[in-house]
Amino acid sequence: MLVNKKYATGSVVSMKLVNGDEFVAKLIDETPTEYKVEQPMTIIPAQSGIRLIPSMFTVEPGQVFEIDKSHIMMHNAAADQVADHYRELTTGIKTVRNESKIIL
Repeated sequence: MLVNKKYATGSVVSMKLVNGDEFVAKLIDETPTEYKVEQPMTIIPAQSGIRLIPSMFTVEPGQVFEIDKSHIMMHNAAADQVADHYRELTTGIKTVRNESKIIL
């Protein structure tokens, strides 16, 4: 089976699992049956917008997580502000933009 990769390696993607959880992660690889991601961050709604928290607290940093495609209901590239915030949280590098769409 051929895989038509929708995202470039290293892209920040948003995914919604069949259980309703939504997370943002850095895409490492895609196979016909799974996505491989690093540093998944779960999206938590808050009064002032959304928050990102680590999806797993009990693993060593830098682990690659394999997510079976059958467990994913929806996915797309993360919005610019969400991707910027994710990168800041995971690398410490802050991206400056002039637009304001989502409050983080």
